[in-house]
Amino acid sequence: ELGTYDKSRRMGVELAFEQYLFDGALGFNESFTYLKAEKFDCKDKIAGICQSEKEWSAVPYTYDWKATLGAAVNVSTFVEITDVAVSIWLQNSIYGNQNIYATQMRVNTPNGGQATEQNPLKFDVVQLDDTKLKPYIISDFGVSVGLNKGMGVVTVGIKNLFDTFYYDYYNNDRSAVVNENRFVIGRGRTVFVEGTFRY
Repeated sequence: ELGTYDKSRRMGVELAFEQYLFDGALGFNESFTYLKAEKFDCKDKIAGICQSEKEWSAVPYTYDWKATLGAAVNVSTFVEITDVAVSIWLQNSIYGNQNIYATQMRVNTPNGGQATEQNPLKFDVVQLDDTKLKPYIISDFGVSVGLNKGMGVVTVGIKNLFDTFYYDYYNNDRSAVVNENRFVIGRGRTVFVEGTFRY
């Protein structure tokens, strides 16, 4: 069973909102993205032409939806420091069901019983297009310090604050010769420092 990734379609919608209260001292942001990414599958592909058609199926390694919820406090509105702006922020990202590539192999003999030279093992691929990983939440926390009216910004923070376990990549294709049943675990709690300078 072959997936024709050159023939795919993506349909979705994205919404984003921001609110600022108390003259910008407190800010909130929210977003929601829905994406339906599908590929066209065919059977008996000969000379690049599908001999028989199959329904559209989900593109592996894509998320059905993603939502974000963030908040930031501008400390500078309470404590004024000349040419210095301090902001404390928390950003939460919620990743919906992740589509993964998963197939299973069914091994049997055509006539049943033990495998012999006249009754060899037969390997059949069982496709599981609807296999998905569960949603998870990643929270990032940080403090940003702006210098000289925003000309330079230094941020110190923690990514994946609550050390959530998740997969960046998951392949459960038992029929593949390479890359079968492999996965990449997402990065755990990480401290970071970054800076930007505008001129």
